[in-house]
Parts: sequence; C-alpha cells; structure tokens
Amino acid sequence: MTLKTSRQLIKGFTLIEMLIALAIGAGIATMSYRALEGTIKADNKISAVTQQVNEVDRVWQYISKDLLYAVDRTWRDTGGTEKSALVGVFGDRLSQSDVVIANEDDYLLQFIRGNRENLLNQKRSDLYLVGYRLTQDEGSDEKILWRDHWSPVDGSGEPKMQQRRLLSGIRDLQFSYLPKKFNSLESSAWLTGWPNSRTGGATKELPAAVRVTVESASMGKIVRIFNLSVVGG
Repeated sequence: MTLKTSRQLIKGFTLIEMLIALAIGAGIATMSYRALEGTIKADNKISAVTQQVNEVDRVWQYISKDLLYAVDRTWRDTGGTEKSALVGVFGDRLSQSDVVIANEDDYLLQFIRGNRENLLNQKRSDLYLVGYRLTQDEGSDEKILWRDHWSPVDGSGEPKMQQRRLLSGIRDLQFSYLPKKFNSLESSAWLTGWPNSRTGGATKELPAAVRVTVESASMGKIVRIFNLSVVGG
C-alpha cells in the first residue's frame, strides 16, 4: 500500500476560489441590504399614509360631531355685531394670521354648536362657537387646517379660545352648502357660501347639509357630505 504524502493530504481553496466566494458573498449582502432598504422605505411610506388617513378621519369626526349639534340661532361677536347661526365664507379664503380674534372674518366656516361637555358640572351654557380656518404652511405651498372653539357665544370681553391643529399637507379645502329647499344633489344645487347672498342680515337658518372637499398631496381629493341635525338654541 502506498502512503500519501503530507502535501497530498492537505486540501484548500485557491486564491481565485476565495475571491469568487467573497464576490458572491458581497453580492448577496448587497441584495439583502437593498431588499431591507426597500422594505424600510415601504414601511415608512405606509406609516406616513396611515398617519394621514388617521388625521383625515379625525377631521371628519370633528366636523361630523360639530355639525350634528349645530344650533339654529344668531349670536353677537365681541363688537356687538349680530351674526348668522352659520357663516360659510364664499370662496377659498386663507387666514392672513395665526393670531385669531373672535370678531375677525378669517374663518372658512363658523357656527354655534351645543352639547358641550361639562364633566365638572360647572354652571355655564352648553353652547360655544366653532370655527375652521386655514393657515399657510411655512416653506410650502400647502396649508394647515385648524379648529378653534371659544365661549361665551354672546357678549363683550376676551373670549376663552382653544385652538387645535387638525391636518397639514392641504392643497385645497372647500365647504359648500345645500339649502333645505333643494330639488337634487347635483353640483348646481350647492352654494359656495352661507347664508345665501340674496338673504340680507343675520339669519338663524341652517343648511340641510354641508359638503367638504379636501385635497392633499398624498391622498388626492376626498369629498364628504354631512347632514345637520338642529339643536334648538
């Protein structure tokens, strides 16, 4: 029997084989990193879209509940001017300032609502004013939607106001109003402001429904219609 030499017993990889193995490993690592990076980007995009969907849903919840308890009575601002129960500015007007004063006409939509929560059973009216306005997002062409509410409804003096930022990334926001005497739900039946321009002075009349059209960069255009259930003032 022939004995094998030590040179014959030792087997290993050549330099070329090592380089090929390293290249294959590097390729697999690169593909894995790219797949992981793509997954992370997709997750981030989904999270961003999900967050905006949740924010939009929150806007619908606020508007729906506010309009559900809209009150059909006029009110007076801090200057004593009588205002309609619901005031919708004709056209798409952008608030010029972040400083809100109750008697300034810088709201797209403004009205009285009832059913104010009173967890501490305080002696106060359950009515308060609600206003929706837009401000410009700094460094962007997009806008931010705010919801303000304050009380008292009537009287002079500084109102107690609370402001809440609802939604950013807005390209356009429109409110339109359906009169109680309507023949159809076609676009021609909806008014772009309220009260009707042909009505003089303040009125306690409320529309039958409010249509909200919001357009954002990530979600496109969304339209919702809200019916009003009148709560007496």
